[in-house]
Amino acid sequence: LACADAAMYRAKRGDGTGYCLHDTDTATLKPVPSSPLPLPPLSASLPRGPDALLDQLQGRVAVRRHTLEAGHTIHHAGQPFTSLFLLGDGSATLTRPAADGHAERVEVRSRGDWLGLDGIATGRHAWHARAAGPGEVLSVDFAAVLRLARDEPPLALLLMEAMARQLARSAALETDDLPAAAPESG
Repeated sequence: LACADAAMYRAKRGDGTGYCLHDTDTATLKPVPSSPLPLPPLSASLPRGPDALLDQLQGRVAVRRHTLEAGHTIHHAGQPFTSLFLLGDGSATLTRPAADGHAERVEVRSRGDWLGLDGIATGRHAWHARAAGPGEVLSVDFAAVLRLARDEPPLALLLMEAMARQLARSAALETDDLPAAAPESG
């Protein structure tokens, strides 16, 4: 763990790759640095940005369009995860239920944002996603996306980019929710 922390800080300073992968020397039980894993290059022909994943999926997996009205549920917290959703138009609110049943937190997503990524890790959605007003959402079967990504690594990278954008947005919101530091007394 210390090695991973050190690698992360070196990468932030621009002194390293952020990788800290080790094998173990069985004679001394000391870690032996191994070379970083090579990342497959993104094809120059692949589009970049929020719509890039959808562009690559259309025509290769079933993409279903759903018209949304205000309050329409896109997915429920606790619901089994099977699909990813892309807001084609409009906006959606994400709420996570607290122990007392009330909404613990609210986030807003808008056109071009992916919904449902929260279900990948556990197989169930952690958030309620509801349309904030009229709009459109596109849904794709996640199993079909995985099959396609297995055969085409650049597509897997586009999926990771979509997840990273959502994670960064959520982390920024969490930082904004933190109380301001009290002024230091001098």
